[in-house]
Amino acid sequence: ATAGWPLSLADDARRPNVLSTPREFVEALCTSAHVDTLFVLPGGVSLLEQEEALPRELREAVQQQPTVRKMLDSLPDEMLCRLRGRVYLCGGGEEEELKEGSDGER
Repeated sequence: ATAGWPLSLADDARRPNVLSTPREFVEALCTSAHVDTLFVLPGGVSLLEQEEALPRELREAVQQQPTVRKMLDSLPDEMLCRLRGRVYLCGGGEEEELKEGSDGER
């Protein structure tokens, strides 16, 4: 598996499909059955000109904080209530979902 990717993606059937161009990315999304497929376009946010699509506070936190946990902890509570997502910890051959913040709250 690629460094930093969840171990569950090491299985060839679940390995991300890494694309090279925005055209390939859009074509894959529009023409393939991709419900259980992960497409990756390296540098895609810039290539698709979506830098401003994320709220300013989130962009700044991503740029300034060294870890995902610190980035999430630095966000205002009202933003955390609006965001939806999952964070997985990978290490020691195991993968687990992070369900609470560094303060112990969910």
